[in-house]
Amino acid sequence: MTTVGGSAPPDPDRAEENALREYYENTDFLFSAEGILKVISVVACIAVAAFHLGSGEAGCGAAPPLPAAAAVAALVAAGSAALLYAGTALQLPLCAPQLWLFMDLIISAVLGVLLLVMAILSLVFCETANAMGFLKAPMGLAVAGTVVGSAGVTFAAVSRRWDAPQRPAGPAGPARPAPPDLDV
Repeated sequence: MTTVGGSAPPDPDRAEENALREYYENTDFLFSAEGILKVISVVACIAVAAFHLGSGEAGCGAAPPLPAAAAVAALVAAGSAALLYAGTALQLPLCAPQLWLFMDLIISAVLGVLLLVMAILSLVFCETANAMGFLKAPMGLAVAGTVVGSAGVTFAAVSRRWDAPQRPAGPAGPARPAPPDLDV
């Protein structure tokens, strides 16, 4: 390894890991946008599961197992989001920050797509005769958005940390000289 000026060149992987570690150490996750979205998604997933179970199989004549499957999917999403929230609140990402970030992104994306499919299926196949039948599909769409949104907000916050060391610390002066003033 060659050294420039007596120091080793910076390792980009190490810089990303340090930025992630700094993000998980210095962010008050309980009151951050990421943490609040995780809590909202957990509560909303439980509500969607209750709506699906409360409407029963009678409302989905074309697909009788759909309410139970949608409720299970919503409860799995709620449990996964709660575990991700609890793990982050307990500082578990400090052990492997990149793994935790990718795990959060992948789990949230997969569960968001699963909830989106369940919401669309219940919108197509289930009746909307009562309030519970009417609310379960739009609320399922909103929950899919919050689950994916929580991962998106986390990724955006981490991306800002990744980009911060690459930006110059202060203004280094103009990049090119100012154009001369010409009399016209």
